[in-house]
Amino acid sequence: MQQIAKAAKASLLASASMTVMAGAIIAPALPGIGAAFAHFPSAATLAPLVLTVTSLGVAICSLPAGLLCDRWGRKKVLLSSLILYALAGSYGYYANNLYLLLASRFALGMAVSGVMTSSNTLIADLFEGPRRLNFLGLQFAAMALSAVLFLVAGGFLAQASWRYPFALYSLSLLVFAAVFAFIKEPPNRAAPTQPDIGEKSDLQEIPAIRVTLLYATSFSGMLLFYLIASQLPFLLKSKFELSPPLVGAIIATSNFFGAVSGFNYNRVRQWVSAPRAFSLGFGLIALAFSVVAHAESLPFFFIAMALSGLGSGMIGPNANSSLADLIPSGQRGRFFGGLTTSIFIGQFLSPLSVQHAILYHGYQGFLGAFSIAAAFALLVSLLYLVRRA
Repeated sequence: MQQIAKAAKASLLASASMTVMAGAIIAPALPGIGAAFAHFPSAATLAPLVLTVTSLGVAICSLPAGLLCDRWGRKKVLLSSLILYALAGSYGYYANNLYLLLASRFALGMAVSGVMTSSNTLIADLFEGPRRLNFLGLQFAAMALSAVLFLVAGGFLAQASWRYPFALYSLSLLVFAAVFAFIKEPPNRAAPTQPDIGEKSDLQEIPAIRVTLLYATSFSGMLLFYLIASQLPFLLKSKFELSPPLVGAIIATSNFFGAVSGFNYNRVRQWVSAPRAFSLGFGLIALAFSVVAHAESLPFFFIAMALSGLGSGMIGPNANSSLADLIPSGQRGRFFGGLTTSIFIGQFLSPLSVQHAILYHGYQGFLGAFSIAAAFALLVSLLYLVRRA
């Protein structure tokens, strides 16, 4: 396995950070967006979709992006996606039509699907064994820290104008330049335009049940974890009447400890198997959500967010590593596309999964939702604990 230059590694980490930036950077601007387009019909319903429709675009387009990675090449898909990312993401800076803004956000989801799928596939191709485990942990840590940075930057910019955060999407052009200059297409990685007999044989040897289980695990992990971003602010407001900066600080605690967990993922895997790492991750999330459901004072929420971050820092890198170990290089793009789809469907459905309970039961609905989520996370943890390594 060839040595990977530091500049190439930095380019891959920067690419991964773009996927986090897609939503985080404009979250603080949503109230301003709603006010700016209030004259449009159903603006109150459509304005929040500026954030979530991107996830839908990622979920729909990730599998096609993965197929393109296998047939066209990982680097070409990554470069093309970074260009689309800049164009679609920055449209909001000068948008005057809510419907076109929503369309641009869906296009941004298309770009994110290409960036995430191609960068994950490149990592699987370029690294092996402990080096892959170490880099995947580093990737997750970089994404978690980037989320904190982009939330803060978006908040400051949105104070001046809701349009300013959109200008930051043009940073993907700098990442484009770095990828173009420093990353080389892995040799003999992209599958030919028409799959040959050998490729069909490789596909037949892929353990479909284990791949499906990984998809379901990633879906479940994101379904649970995104409850923090989508529901915790409302719970904290109902219970403590906290200011937005303090709510942001509590949620950022989860991202910070996610980075800590990601940095140490390789060390954990030296002691436990992949199934045990999943068990540990979901167990920590179960404990975190149990604390949320029963917490009576603010410090307990910081503790809960620390636990949830440590858990998510195990699940994300572990899913990518486990899938890379199962899939031959020529088919990795499409299967990582499927993994990306699973993750973002979980993100898109997470708020909807508890909407009924919250709508009809208010504050008690929040507590019930986190209690049920804790029980579900514990069940997944126990299933992986008894699974044969």
